[in-house]
Amino acid sequence: MLNAEADAMCKAQRYERSPHRIDTRAGSYERQLHTKAGEVAL
Repeated sequence: MLNAEADAMCKAQRYERSPHRIDTRAGSYERQLHTKAGEVAL
């Protein structure tokens, strides 16, 4: 779902060169957040 939202915002798919492209995107990756209750994947 995040990839579809980013495509819509950039007006191009990931790695696509387009004259209509209005932004860049660097991708996303999972992160671990350490809390008192344990680790949470973001």
